[in-house]
Amino acid sequence: MSDKKFPLVSVCIPVYNSQRWIKQTVESALNQTYDNIEIIMVDDGSTDKSWQILEEFKNFFPDKIKIFKQENKGACAARNKALRESKGDYIQWLDADDLLEKDKIEKQLKAINFVQRTDILLSGSFAKFKGILE
Repeated sequence: MSDKKFPLVSVCIPVYNSQRWIKQTVESALNQTYDNIEIIMVDDGSTDKSWQILEEFKNFFPDKIKIFKQENKGACAARNKALRESKGDYIQWLDADDLLEKDKIEKQLKAINFVQRTDILLSGSFAKFKGILE
């Protein structure tokens, strides 16, 4: 846990055979306008190069990124592992093929502060990308 003014946000990402998308996904989390985040990724037994990509990110951002590897148990088991390893005051769930808008976390934290409640769930808008990742 961190101070109330700048709470820690844990971005939890289950990863399975996501080498095609994971770089852009992690970059969207790293490039947030709100900086007090940790990124926790759990590789769920990928057979592609996902784990190697996660290791590269971990080497470049050792204070920001935590990575874990497990045998294939499914996305729910990977999410649960990420949640257990998280230290954040808030959780940002993110799939390995999703992108965050650069100010998404900052906007949601401002919304939480506005309503002065901790028993709420906030969500953002959703958009599909076609033809970008061929």
